Amino acid sequence: MEITIAVHGHAKEFVPGGRDRLVVEAAKPLTVRQLLNDVGIRPEIFAGVFVNGERRDLDFELTEDSEVILMSPTAGG
Repeated sequence: MEITIAVHGHAKEFVPGGRDRLVVEAAKPLTVRQLLNDVGIRPEIFAGVFVNGERRDLDFELTEDSEVILMSPTAGG
């Protein structure tokens, strides 16, 4: 099962290698939380998680060809 993780904003600094896109092969269905933990990303640091364009929580179960988009918290002042 292939899943794409896309990272927006400065959040890529929290992704191994500082990458803004990862493609992960999963042998079994996973939740968003399990996927992120498996690749070394702390899920609680992101302001929003979207799967295939829809906002989802970390316990959402992913399917084949899912695209997970991680949004960083806004900053500024």
